[in-house]
Amino acid sequence: MYGRGINSIAEQLGCSLDEAQEILDSFYKGFPAVKKWIDETYSFVRKNGYVEDYMGRRRRLPDVNLPKYSVSLAKKSVGLDFNPLLLCKGIITKTVDPKIAKYQELLKKASYKDIKDIMANAKKDGVVIINNSGLIAQAERQCVNARVQGGASTLTKLATIKIFNDEEMQKYDAHLVINVHDELLMECKEEYAEECAKRLAYDMISVAPENGIDVPMKCDADSFKWWYQDQLIGDVGDEMCGIKIDKNTGKTLSVNPKTFEEVMFNYTYLTTDLIATIRSHIDMNELNDRIAKAKENMIGG
Repeated sequence: MYGRGINSIAEQLGCSLDEAQEILDSFYKGFPAVKKWIDETYSFVRKNGYVEDYMGRRRRLPDVNLPKYSVSLAKKSVGLDFNPLLLCKGIITKTVDPKIAKYQELLKKASYKDIKDIMANAKKDGVVIINNSGLIAQAERQCVNARVQGGASTLTKLATIKIFNDEEMQKYDAHLVINVHDELLMECKEEYAEECAKRLAYDMISVAPENGIDVPMKCDADSFKWWYQDQLIGDVGDEMCGIKIDKNTGKTLSVNPKTFEEVMFNYTYLTTDLIATIRSHIDMNELNDRIAKAKENMIGG
């Protein structure tokens, strides 16, 4: 819920803006410390121009301190405050161009409905007005997100170091492959999969208190023969791609060629090993004929 506005909540839940506002108010009422923490984060970033996660890693967000509207001349020229000796501005005087000053004053007093007309008149007058509200709002969302997601990212990096140096993992000849957000992928021999999964979860959980975090942590570790095996052919195997798997042995029992053909066209995360496994269970001549006809139909359409 953090960083969410009523428009986003209403769109996701399919409710009215008033209902979304009630949901947001109820959330902050139930968790008052969250609202206090967000407000303190806004104050900190406006004062310092950056935020830090719990380990001190910084993200700079200068846009948070932009003026609501930036006003400048459409044609760049030497201003009244230009110093010909030092080739810079603001040394002799801080005089603002009269046109810029005019529109800055108009914007201060303008209502939301007047802004469009003011910007149109400014354009005719050779003045460019840029509305920075979007950039400011984005920086405010990012400052909160950077502390939450940035903290999770830092914790994952610390866990990665611990796992890499773990002598138990080295004993199992387990290797880190890649991290995806807060997920770590490892490879090991199938006979050690269960032990490595438990050790991986232990390392990721224990790294938190070792770095001063006293919040209870949880980590789910699973083992598969290929990434996203569970999503592709797990409990929805028959429905998603016509693949029947023996859940006890993990062996492929049968494949529906027609359904698999659709998977070949629509799912980009099929691995070479998975394709080879599936192909060994179906008539490749039949599959190739069906794919060729499907391509003809696509080209003809």
